[in-house]
Amino acid sequence: MDGKVKGLIKRHAEDEYPNECCGILLGHKDEKTIAEIISADNVDTDSESNIHYTIDPLILYRIEQESEKRGLDVIGFYHSHIDYPAVLSKEDERYMIPGCIYAIASVDDEKCNELRLYYKDSFDEDYKDVTDTDYIKWR
Repeated sequence: MDGKVKGLIKRHAEDEYPNECCGILLGHKDEKTIAEIISADNVDTDSESNIHYTIDPLILYRIEQESEKRGLDVIGFYHSHIDYPAVLSKEDERYMIPGCIYAIASVDDEKCNELRLYYKDSFDEDYKDVTDTDYIKWR
């Protein structure tokens, strides 16, 4: 993986440590291209904000409307795992939407060590780690 967008996700994850960061991936669904990100506030402010994230649905709706006007799609989401590998948790798997790209950044001691991408087409299949493939393109 390369690209400016990847660096922005890593920086956001490091800045939010020890809490989980979260944000929205914008790009082109048909090309599976991540063109930019929009960082979002983690509105999960309870004591578990370092192991859970929630994006305000009204903010997500507004971002979706604005990005469509610019010719971009909401193609997925990103968040960080604190002092834990960039692998899907059971909660991640339960709430992920088929057809969306999910980026997970692993942050240990304020340093993002890994960024992995996951994807699945339908509810009937398992998620695939597409990090080291040409399946997803970065800008």
